[in-house]
Amino acid sequence: MREVPNSIGLRFYRITVGRNGIKGPILFENFSKRKSVFKWFGEKLLTLGDGIDRDDLQRTWYIEPKECAEISTLHGLVNYGTYGYASDILAKKSSEPVYRRRATDIEQIPLYYRFWLPNSGKYGLAAFQSFSGKSCVTAIQDYLKEDFSAQYPEHSLIFKKLMPTEVRGGELQTALVKKVTYMQKSPPSDSADRYVDPSKSKDFELELVVSAKRRRSLGPFSELLGRHLVDGVGLLEFDGIKFNQARADIIVGDKKVTVGLFGYNTDAGVIEINDSIELRSDGHPEFDSITECVDDLLVAIDKLARGSLK
Repeated sequence: MREVPNSIGLRFYRITVGRNGIKGPILFENFSKRKSVFKWFGEKLLTLGDGIDRDDLQRTWYIEPKECAEISTLHGLVNYGTYGYASDILAKKSSEPVYRRRATDIEQIPLYYRFWLPNSGKYGLAAFQSFSGKSCVTAIQDYLKEDFSAQYPEHSLIFKKLMPTEVRGGELQTALVKKVTYMQKSPPSDSADRYVDPSKSKDFELELVVSAKRRRSLGPFSELLGRHLVDGVGLLEFDGIKFNQARADIIVGDKKVTVGLFGYNTDAGVIEINDSIELRSDGHPEFDSITECVDDLLVAIDKLARGSLK
């Protein structure tokens, strides 16, 4: 996604269970007579309150579950820590050092998580928050998948990332587009020379912004995808410059979110929600605010998950 201070994003995943010798996901109700998928997740998350320390990755994390009134839903915070390098912490105004961070000090941030796991059907959903590019998705998923397979050798736990650009129906398809931004991180020198001093041609990026007028839109999200994506690949040429990255600001429910259209290989599938949530004084999302935002997005994401099973 675009490089903004403390960019807050959400990744959504479809959760299914496989069984050896059976093609495709099995019904959740056929998983086990003694324990549902929901109950297994709930018990497993409770055991993670003491935390995990991955010295090989220089990462720590522990789960802080929160009460939830929603049926079949588990949510809370992953307190995600990184360590392994030293740095100076400076006062913003004076630039004077106030603390010398040691390599053994852990920088810890709270990241929201959500699991929706019904007692019947073939899939559940998961949402994971990221903060300025930092995400615990891989650590959490790998841990859960390995533990699940160890406990149930005949089964496998499968997470599939849900891509907003693969929308085929539902609220995402009809979401109105308010703005599209096209980017070229490394513009060709002959094009760059037209806009800046040739000696500075390697020091800037190009953006082309197309915005709807007040109270207007650029049309539904599905039409935008149809114009720009061919087999998942996008490219726009304007004034002789090829833009190879793009993002769109869209309205889902009453929330404005930002979705990458193409060119976001490392952040594929991330929905940026900075404009849709309230922040605490420390810059992290208010828990109730991000919970409400996920509630709204899951309505649209559920249709995407259901369609991808067909």
